[in-house]
Amino acid sequence: MNEEEIKSAKLYALRRLNSQAMLSKNLADALVDRGYCPETVDFVIGELTRLQYLNDDEWMESYLRVQMARKVGPHLIRGKLAEKGISNEKISALLEGLEEEKQKETILALLSSKYQKRNVNDYKERQKVIASLARRGFDLSLILSCLRDR
Repeated sequence: MNEEEIKSAKLYALRRLNSQAMLSKNLADALVDRGYCPETVDFVIGELTRLQYLNDDEWMESYLRVQMARKVGPHLIRGKLAEKGISNEKISALLEGLEEEKQKETILALLSSKYQKRNVNDYKERQKVIASLARRGFDLSLILSCLRDR
């Protein structure tokens, strides 16, 4: 590990973080792809984490807020986070605060906006709405409960 390589890797990492917040794993992969040795990558990731330029927990919370604003359910969020390489323990800790009431509000909002023209009393239309909401990552029991309460 030489000083010049560390400086170059840190500058590259800061440029990447300036344009977009990233997970430490994704930034490390980008640095490795760029040709930096693993020791340098570990050092730079550690340094940026220590300086609070890189914070996986904040990134995950921000990601959760964005996905909730997009009206995405917890199952889909869990899958997307797992694809990004986040451990199941961290995902579970993040999603445990997601109340059932908030999910119901989201489902009801979707039913009154996006699916308002669908006749949910018709069996085929109802199945299409249920399937669409399930693909968005919501629990089937919550979907059925919201359709009943509607």
